[in-house]
Amino acid sequence: NIITKDSSRTQDWAIDARAGTLDRRVGARYGGRLGPRGSYRVYGLGLMQGSLVRPDGTNAGDSWNLVQGGFRADWERAAGAFTLQGDVYRGTGIGRPAFRSSGSISGGNISATWDRRFGDGSTLQVRTYFNNTSRALVSGIDARLDQYSAEAQYDFSPRKGHAMVVGAGYRRTDDHLERGPGTVFLDPESRTLRFMDVFAQRRIEERLGPDADVEVVALALQMAHHQRSHATVALAHDPDARRTQEGGELLHLPRGDLW
Repeated sequence: NIITKDSSRTQDWAIDARAGTLDRRVGARYGGRLGPRGSYRVYGLGLMQGSLVRPDGTNAGDSWNLVQGGFRADWERAAGAFTLQGDVYRGTGIGRPAFRSSGSISGGNISATWDRRFGDGSTLQVRTYFNNTSRALVSGIDARLDQYSAEAQYDFSPRKGHAMVVGAGYRRTDDHLERGPGTVFLDPESRTLRFMDVFAQRRIEERLGPDADVEVVALALQMAHHQRSHATVALAHDPDARRTQEGGELLHLPRGDLW
């Protein structure tokens, strides 16, 4: 996951411009308010990378450029928050002229995140994401990729000293590759992959006596489907050192974070 700053922290203008013997870059960003509880920012970025020079002084013909823009919007409430953000880009591909005089790359993405806090202390988070990428190589290869994902996670405490997390996710990837003259190829040219999972984890903290350390027991269950289904169960017990039983194999793990 790519994490960016909340738009409320990037208000007003910011401009950046740089230039060198080979590359040039200029970018601008502006942030503002969306009512009393919302904020936003938009940005634009341009890059130009010049060609390298061979030892004999000739131009390598490998210059490239990129233009990119995007936005982020956030709404905050006492009981939760919502974030929407996206980017689009287009540029020339890297590589010496061959079947094509120049390659190209383009694409975009958009994602949304909703967080909800309830009065009993439990929380719900829902995320969705879409990404599209297209690339044309100078060799003549055309590649396209679409990705979709959605996931939800619910955290709550069924009783004192117990923490429970349950969730589910779905991801789909569609890819297509067209070969160029004399290049490698994939068979089939197009493919769709799907991945689904459901998971649950329970963490129990118990003090065995007035002077005893806290004993932590965690049980995690994950069921996933990717071409074929499988399930994983993990148990961790941490009175002193921690060992995890997963899939029938005992793994010794160093002390530290419990997942």
